[in-house]
Amino acid sequence: MGRPVTLRLRSDGRSAVLEVQDRGVGMPPEQQTRIFGRFEQVVGQHRGSGFGIGLWVASRLVAAMDGRIAVSSRPGEGSTFTVTLPLAPLEPDRTTHATG
Repeated sequence: MGRPVTLRLRSDGRSAVLEVQDRGVGMPPEQQTRIFGRFEQVVGQHRGSGFGIGLWVASRLVAAMDGRIAVSSRPGEGSTFTVTLPLAPLEPDRTTHATG
């Protein structure tokens, strides 16, 4: 049986903040700095399968929406991933495009 995952969603009126907390193996600081890279996986006690692109894709999508994604983790204590997205739409590009 898997370990529970906790989801929290809150807003400060300008941004929506989603936290995903697991109770997995966690990771040391040097892995936290690389975990959002393409083909990166937590090494050590990792028993899962995968290609190491899930967090990379998530980080690209969050960045495309003018947001931020971060991780807080300690080995043996799990990890908390935090996604912060603006609530207001991005300003439209005011560049005038010539036609014809």
